[in-house]
Amino acid sequence: MAKEITPQQEAKKDVKKYKALEVLSESEGGEILLASLALSVEGSMEELASSYKIASHAELIATCAKLSEQLLMWKVITNANKNKRFALAELKRLKEEEYDE
Repeated sequence: MAKEITPQQEAKKDVKKYKALEVLSESEGGEILLASLALSVEGSMEELASSYKIASHAELIATCAKLSEQLLMWKVITNANKNKRFALAELKRLKEEEYDE
């Protein structure tokens, strides 16, 4: 049977994950990735704007799904610092809660 993960352990995992994403976003590779994502988002938006009148329903859904994934990746990387702060605050709250008990 798998060991149950405590809320504190989960918060620590989140902090570690967001720190790694923050380092990525601040690196040269991260800047290149974000620039590439920006171009991909722009391309998907242009595709959507230029084809919405003639594209099939399935093609529109595919283009929107592609755009959604690109924007999600953008948000994950660019929100890493904010998410790390939230995770650290949650970890602090959990530690204080444990101390109070």
